[in-house]
Amino acid sequence: MIILYLNFAFDLGLQSVIAEGDNKYVILKLNSTKTYLSVIGPIIRDVKLFGLSFNSYHFNFIGRNGNNPAHALATEEMRHSIDRFWVEDAPNLVRILVDQDRRFLEPS
Repeated sequence: MIILYLNFAFDLGLQSVIAEGDNKYVILKLNSTKTYLSVIGPIIRDVKLFGLSFNSYHFNFIGRNGNNPAHALATEEMRHSIDRFWVEDAPNLVRILVDQDRRFLEPS
């Protein structure tokens, strides 16, 4: 799935990307310089190779509770059989969660 998002970012003409995920194991592998022979090794390799299409790229771990809007988008996406991307608009629940996050981060 991450390849689709990177491809979308590339198609938009973005030069630098920071992708966040809640699977610490995968994020550690994506940021590592090692080669992995596990089942996900080829996927990790492909993602890293595609990352070289950008001037800079990095993958950050963020716990699921730290990014409720992203989790809501992923959950919404799993309900559909086709890939969808939201650029200027998002499902209503996601907008509500983003507003909640924004209020949480704003200084009092």
